[in-house]
Amino acid sequence: MQKRPFVGADINRFILVGEPQVSPNGQEIVFVRQEAGVEDNKSYTTLWLVNMDGSNLRPLTHGEHNDRSPRWSPDGHRIAFISDRSGSSQLWILDRRGGEAWELGTDVTVNSAPVWAPNGKQIAFTARTFPHGDGWVPYAGAPADDYRRAKEQAEQRLAKKSNQKAQVSDVKVITRLRHRLDGVGYFGDLRSHIFVVDVPQQPGEKPNCRQLTNGDFDHHNPSWSPDGKELYFSADRSPLADLQLKQDLWKVAVEGGEPQQVLQWPGFIADLSCSPDGQWIAFVGHDKSRAGSTSTSLWLLPNATGLEAEAARNLTAQLDRPVGHSPSSDVRYTAGNPPFQWRDEKHIIFHYGNRGATCIGEVDIESGQRRVLWQDPLRTASAFDLSADGHLVMQISSPTRAEDLYVMKGSEEKRLTDFNRAIYEECLVAPCQRLTFTGHQGWEIDGWLLTPPDWDGQTRLPTVLIIHGGPHGAYGSSFMFQAQIQATNGIAVFYTNPRGSQGYGQEFAYAVVGDWGGGDYRDLMLGVDHLVSQGIADEKRLGIMGWSYGGFMTCWAITQTQRFKAALPGAIVNNRHNFYGTSDIGYYFGEHHFGGTPWEQPDRLLERSTISYVQRVETPVLFLHGEAELRCPIEQTDQFFTALRRQGKPAVMVRYPDESHAIKQPRHKEDRYQRILAWFKHYLSE
Repeated sequence: MQKRPFVGADINRFILVGEPQVSPNGQEIVFVRQEAGVEDNKSYTTLWLVNMDGSNLRPLTHGEHNDRSPRWSPDGHRIAFISDRSGSSQLWILDRRGGEAWELGTDVTVNSAPVWAPNGKQIAFTARTFPHGDGWVPYAGAPADDYRRAKEQAEQRLAKKSNQKAQVSDVKVITRLRHRLDGVGYFGDLRSHIFVVDVPQQPGEKPNCRQLTNGDFDHHNPSWSPDGKELYFSADRSPLADLQLKQDLWKVAVEGGEPQQVLQWPGFIADLSCSPDGQWIAFVGHDKSRAGSTSTSLWLLPNATGLEAEAARNLTAQLDRPVGHSPSSDVRYTAGNPPFQWRDEKHIIFHYGNRGATCIGEVDIESGQRRVLWQDPLRTASAFDLSADGHLVMQISSPTRAEDLYVMKGSEEKRLTDFNRAIYEECLVAPCQRLTFTGHQGWEIDGWLLTPPDWDGQTRLPTVLIIHGGPHGAYGSSFMFQAQIQATNGIAVFYTNPRGSQGYGQEFAYAVVGDWGGGDYRDLMLGVDHLVSQGIADEKRLGIMGWSYGGFMTCWAITQTQRFKAALPGAIVNNRHNFYGTSDIGYYFGEHHFGGTPWEQPDRLLERSTISYVQRVETPVLFLHGEAELRCPIEQTDQFFTALRRQGKPAVMVRYPDESHAIKQPRHKEDRYQRILAWFKHYLSE
């Protein structure tokens, strides 16, 4: 059978795998399998099981709903997971000894993966709740019945669809900066809290579920003490919580009581975990030393209370690589495993980004010595789990193959899943070569070039530059459908990691701050120059595209040069003044990356806003944007499109209803990739 190039519809044929969890006895792996339902325009996830040797691959759950976040009980007899099959996200239990899955019934909407207690009798999780009591009003001078409005709205948001009421006020009262989130929308007065539920031995028994934290604060990352008496978590419980971006480390007794502060911390805390002997606490986060551009590290502190930031030791400071970071892929299950695990009382396994790939390493907490357990500059492992006997199970992809599960025993590696075999047998896959070139100020920059499968190696190619988001994202050795669909249809694709990208050290990442469109732009243009000088790219048939920060950089480039024959920016940042107040992250992101507020630095913000130079654009532009986006609101595209069309310049805007920063609906994904291909085939043809 003659293979064919990719088409837009192929994006929805890919089966995604994620969240691998090894059973306590090391014999089985449960994981999430995601597939697209094109007919009803939704994606569904189910739980699957495979033996550690790759045999007996089979489904555990079925149906058109979403089962996710599976976690084994300590004895390995049961699997707790989250499912929306009953109308909202709830905890479910599946007994591996037999029987159907049953709902635990917590009376709240579960918001995080289940965390089993060491004795296997309880599960901790987070859920959003309405934290206010009778008599509360959102602001001084509010109507007396505003409490009722706010409470009813909260209950409506948390209720199962079948229990939602028709007559609830739709008036939104906002007093906090953080009241909405891209992909979530307006969440108002709800706050995230820590819960514990007792797990019955049999289905049908009403479990005892209790809330351990209170207050008008958000609480995250619950983790058990080894003796099961306490739960550790991260939160900012200060009066300034709405105005600052930081989290402290706390603990609370499972039997009740007020939380105790373990560590006062200036920055961000993500995953955390006690050592098996309870002597230490490790977490991934940063100390905000470079504000929001600080790379994440693996930190360690003694298990005590009332500690200051100096008590935490950075175990990966000398490594100078972001812990938990992986290069981007548009064919990946997005929910991941924790980025580190304790191997024993003295050693931690963790993964980190490194020059467009990932490594999995081990660190000795006493000596600080590190060793690499897995690395491959041509592949990416975006998540892993560790068996009791030290085997690694990983989600691995490459530029020519989407993610599958693999197991590594010693130095031997074995693929466990192959759900997308039919796609590779039917479709052409473009080869990829990794290259380096000299960027601005002599910096070495990495790039990846995908060429048509039938390229003779001599003919100059139409070439599209793809720019990643962030700006602290990264591209690299992972599967990129947006690159493959173009390369298999005759267009070379080049993506690269200019200054600002993660995986190259703190100084490299920070170099973009306050300089969007400066050194990063020069890095990108020098990359294109390199392809032209090597006889690869046809300088008369160049295209440029990107999403988010990549969308900004695409727009910036076409205001600075006419070398590109077509541009395709998506989810752009265009006007820094507007972005400050309209984006869900605009105020703190803008203050850090753009150098100040609109009232403090009005000229500086406009000087690096693409709208200021829109009159220079001569390149045909196709804009793509989600209408429900809150991260880079669609008004950013509206402005640039309007300015171009008012001048009679070629511009098209495509709006995707009910989509946020990431385009997720299967039909919209197909449309997006088909438009990308058609646009560049038209403008970059001979």
